[in-house]
Amino acid sequence: MTGLDFRLLVFSALFLAASASQLEGGEEEEVVDDENYGLVEDGMQEPTIPSSEAHDSSQSVPLPVFLEEPTDMYIIKNKPATLQCRAAHALQIFFKCNGGKLHTNPTHMLDFVDPQTGVRNLEAAINITRDNVEEYFAKDKFKCECIAWSSRGHIKSQPASIDVACEFFFIFS
Repeated sequence: MTGLDFRLLVFSALFLAASASQLEGGEEEEVVDDENYGLVEDGMQEPTIPSSEAHDSSQSVPLPVFLEEPTDMYIIKNKPATLQCRAAHALQIFFKCNGGKLHTNPTHMLDFVDPQTGVRNLEAAINITRDNVEEYFAKDKFKCECIAWSSRGHIKSQPASIDVACEFFFIFS
């Protein structure tokens, strides 16, 4: 019998005894300990974990979730397109372009814990230059996706396509 099973057994016995006492019409007087008042939680119980999941650490680690995914962008003149990605519950995030990991390091990498939820968030941004796009020779468009990885697994964002914006001069006669 594990410690969790023992606590559940004791809690169940106390609950049944209190329920039986109330059904018989007997009331128990509540004893207030002035010394520890406020230190005891107000009837809050610890969440229980089914015994089958008690020793499975992978269940306690959720898969990453995207909070922001890269979107389709245009490179205008010599200004690079900046792709951004943000994920919760991730240990690492990186960009893959056209099926391969991009050799350029992210221009922006941020790792923080949300104070309201206590969840770790990762944020990354990468600049895609005109040279990156023009060096890619294929029928398909130049596409990048964000990969968020944790010990439980990884997820891929929707692919974002990057195009070079062109200027056309039309002469009307």
